[in-house]
Amino acid sequence: MSNQDEIKNSIIKSLFSLVNIPIIGPALTEMLDFRGKLKQNRLNQFTELLENYFSNHSGINLENFQTVEFSDLFESVLKRVIMVNSVEKMRMFKDILIKQLENPSQSINESEIYLDLVSELTEIEIKILFEFRQLVIKFQPQAMELLSLRQKLYLLECRLDKTQASYNSELLYIQNEIKKRRREMNRLQNLLTHNNFKINIDEFLFYKQRLFSKALLVDNGIGSIEGVPFETMWITQFGIQFIDYVVSSK
Repeated sequence: MSNQDEIKNSIIKSLFSLVNIPIIGPALTEMLDFRGKLKQNRLNQFTELLENYFSNHSGINLENFQTVEFSDLFESVLKRVIMVNSVEKMRMFKDILIKQLENPSQSINESEIYLDLVSELTEIEIKILFEFRQLVIKFQPQAMELLSLRQKLYLLECRLDKTQASYNSELLYIQNEIKKRRREMNRLQNLLTHNNFKINIDEFLFYKQRLFSKALLVDNGIGSIEGVPFETMWITQFGIQFIDYVVSSK
């Protein structure tokens, strides 16, 4: 066995021994035997991902392994790992775990929410959300302008004195500008079609509805006369945070 293999094995053994989880340690073999070879292979795959990471990153404080928060999160990750048949999702689980190690003050509840989303969403749904995120990055100026106009509209509508002559003209101007920006944003998002993901129209609609139900996408057609439900969608701030957290690179 090479020195590198010894280091990798040592790190991963230390990780498992430091975390106080009932299914880790002497009971690990029994658990794997009970779950069967399939789940054992999944756990082995995840273990290899961790080994590869720790063999190339030596700067993590080992004390962070011993926190209650990390122990709880590690257990949550392992429970999900043995239930997925996706290397991509395993990488996301690994990234969530590593980010908790690197930033132990981060809320465990937030990490748990992301774990649930990774588990529940299909790979194609995550890919769709990722592409919406890329649109925001590519067309950030337009997105920021739309956000600024919406904020101005909200403040204007909250104004107590709506009898001023300038109120209606200012309101109309902002509403028209928002419509222009929304049309442009909708045109941009319409560049994403079912063909981009090699699925049919009905499947694409279903996935967008699912992402909408989890507050990851917003329906820009709501409130417009010509709007068709779930036709023109955009990513929410929560969706951006989720994708940025679990998909550091593609």
